[in-house]
Amino acid sequence: MSLKRTSRNKLNTSYLLAALSSMVFYFLVNGYRLFNSLFSGDALLMIYQNDAAWQIALGRVGQPFLVFLRGGITAPFLISALAAGWIAASVVFTVNLLRLKNYVSIVLTAAVMSCHISLIAANANFLPWVDFYAFALFLAVFGVWLIRRQKRSACIAGAVALAFCLSVYQAYICVAIGLFMIRLLLDLLEEISLRSFFKKSIMAIGALLAGAILYVVFWKVIQKSLHIWTADSYNGLASVGDYSKLSIGTVLRLTYGNVAGYFWNPLQFITMTFREKNLSLLWTWGLRIGNLLLIAALIVLLLRLNRKKQTAAWQKAMQCLLLMLFPLGINFVCFLSQGMEHSLMTYAFCLVPVLAVALTDRQIPDPESHIEMPPEKEAALSISERVADHLKRCTPALLLMIVLLGLQTWTHMVYANQVYLQKEAQERAAQSLMSRIETDIEHTQGYIPGETPVAFTGSFETSPYIKAPDAFAELQTWGTAQTALSYIGTDYAYLGYFENMKMNRTRVDAQDERIQDMPCYPVEGSVAYIDGILVVKISE
Repeated sequence: MSLKRTSRNKLNTSYLLAALSSMVFYFLVNGYRLFNSLFSGDALLMIYQNDAAWQIALGRVGQPFLVFLRGGITAPFLISALAAGWIAASVVFTVNLLRLKNYVSIVLTAAVMSCHISLIAANANFLPWVDFYAFALFLAVFGVWLIRRQKRSACIAGAVALAFCLSVYQAYICVAIGLFMIRLLLDLLEEISLRSFFKKSIMAIGALLAGAILYVVFWKVIQKSLHIWTADSYNGLASVGDYSKLSIGTVLRLTYGNVAGYFWNPLQFITMTFREKNLSLLWTWGLRIGNLLLIAALIVLLLRLNRKKQTAAWQKAMQCLLLMLFPLGINFVCFLSQGMEHSLMTYAFCLVPVLAVALTDRQIPDPESHIEMPPEKEAALSISERVADHLKRCTPALLLMIVLLGLQTWTHMVYANQVYLQKEAQERAAQSLMSRIETDIEHTQGYIPGETPVAFTGSFETSPYIKAPDAFAELQTWGTAQTALSYIGTDYAYLGYFENMKMNRTRVDAQDERIQDMPCYPVEGSVAYIDGILVVKISE
């Protein structure tokens, strides 16, 4: 009984550590976002989420149900708190699924899963959907965890979870595929028969197919019931499986190439310039070398574990096959979309360092075999004493993981906070410009608020008065706009949500010669009447 209690206490401590460390990392990276609006682009348009039909058309049929439960107003703190909770739960189930035993390994896994660049891009420019992405992640992890229990009822529930994952955001099914592959690879390091391995493999493939079928059926039923079309935009599902424009070979090269490019071209924060030399390049190459070392360490660890476990030839062959297919698995959505990749679709790439951590953890001596004390005394150890014991068991491989993944986590933390500050600068620039425009409109002779038709022409994206300060020029953004008002419609949304200006807005033909002859704002004459419409020319 004491042994069971001790084991249970260890597990509870591990899961608590996984959840708390995940939330700490998430808030260190994205905490700035919790207390600032920073709305731009799609997020600005959807401060009030009334896009249910469009999301269903995109195949994200589960999102309207989540909006109904969470509320349709995009509240930054609420959404961020929900996202942090779902990510923490995902980390806990991942730790259980991969059977991580060392506290350092658990913290590293939490850091990798909580600080990914796709979450930063989502928080920066797609806040209305951040908690949905996090929930899709949880469904993917939880679905795999259920299916791996190998009970009929759990497998059915797991397939349903994967189906709902697809209905929330399809790209996170790659997390499920990647976790299945990692779990199978770890199985191959243990005593397992060929029959058992194929049984587990078929179960994984069958669950994924069952989840996909359930998802499609559910989507089509909702579509037909509500008479909603299938979106044929770049992110729609109308062209899934159509390889008439690009050959399968080309799409495979793009799929693998995007994974390689992610690790070879990491996003970098702005650092100092010394004697006219930008030192950011040193960070870039440091991360590149770190990623190469991470992949090399992964392979070396696998070789050492195979030698230690004395695995059979067929097990090694299956491991090689899984490693070759792993980039395809974690980027399968890119293959399905004919090579189209967005930063929001790349979360599953974090499973590469997660796999490295899982292999490292399996080389760490089991604490139970080194604690020479009665179970009752072991159970009485404080958390700090247990942490100290785990730290003592750090192997050279684990120390390398601490350095490499610590470097990545720090980079993401600094980069995210710089991006969020840039977004705030863009937002304030938009507020300043819009306030001046509103003042000029209201002081135009004959203008009647709410009655006189007003039209903006040109692009706010190219206006020199709305971009972030030049200090941010070197900050490369991935999936985030360069201005708060990034395309047509965001100007109207800004006026409606933030300025609360009662304006009779309309559109005009920008090709009209009279408009083309107008100067750009704020030059005199950039606000003028044309055919009774008060036109404001923002840019050429």
